[in-house]
Amino acid sequence: MIAQPTRLTLLRALISHPECTVSGLAEAIHVSKGVASTNLRAINARGLITSRQAGKYVFYSAQANPHVDNAPEILEALEAAFSAGMSNGQIIHCATAFTNRRRIEIVRVLRHGVRSLRGLLIETDIPHPALHRHLRKLTRRDVVFQEDSLYSLKTPAHPFAGVLLEIATA
Repeated sequence: MIAQPTRLTLLRALISHPECTVSGLAEAIHVSKGVASTNLRAINARGLITSRQAGKYVFYSAQANPHVDNAPEILEALEAAFSAGMSNGQIIHCATAFTNRRRIEIVRVLRHGVRSLRGLLIETDIPHPALHRHLRKLTRRDVVFQEDSLYSLKTPAHPFAGVLLEIATA
């Protein structure tokens, strides 16, 4: 959900200017009200924002829903990433390490220790070409380290990626 530029831009705007309407947010980030509304619904469904109605207006705020799994941790990590000056592109780069169930499976296997390619093939049941593709992506995202023919988890350079790694391996 967060690996999308418009949603990240909306979250940035809400963190900077709490209590905004769809119209205000659409104007602030230069998108149509329909685009803003659709993306706000997606963000709200993930539990990263709240809304309150006042008359005919709906006001949104960046406030995590504690009843949605990992929403508080993700919002806190995003706020830290924004404060650290991470661009939307950098955040998306980190997040896309965890946007595929097969990559998450690889990470979950590697949390138990170093594995060979053969070991990963057996434990994940991911076809060989797909496993290579996902390992390359995880390596480029600074989540997996490869030495010789062994793979291991790496502590990501940025705390945002570290939070996503913790959630993926929980």
